[in-house]
Amino acid sequence: MGRLARPALMAQAVAPMAGAFVISAMGEGATLYLLAALGTLNVALTWAMWHSTRHPLNT
Repeated sequence: MGRLARPALMAQAVAPMAGAFVISAMGEGATLYLLAALGTLNVALTWAMWHSTRHPLNT
């Protein structure tokens, strides 16, 4: 696992503290909007990666 799993494990470790900070600094509503925006960004990036592998650039 080592270097391959390190970024995901670090993100999982930091997420609760980051979430608590966002809730305390901006409130619950802003946290929900932030999570929705990050989820939408995740879907958009996944679609872009899928689309780029299905339709590679003609070089």
